[in-house]
Amino acid sequence: MRLDPATTYLPTSVHYPNSENNASYAKEVEKGISNLLLNLRPIKKENLIRNDIKLVLLASLSDSLEFVADFVEG
Repeated sequence: MRLDPATTYLPTSVHYPNSENNASYAKEVEKGISNLLLNLRPIKKENLIRNDIKLVLLASLSDSLEFVADFVEG
């Protein structure tokens, strides 16, 4: 089974703190996510897709690559 790219950096074992630490844990997680998002490179204007045909082709290519990856892993 393929992992979603968005979850590849998450730890394999998730620790769920007890209810006493939930607020501080939530703030820690929020701060970590904020730092990750702030460190991402911005999307360049020339890399945006404005053409509907190119967008459809890109979506089709993405689906095809996912199918091939699932076939290879299976």
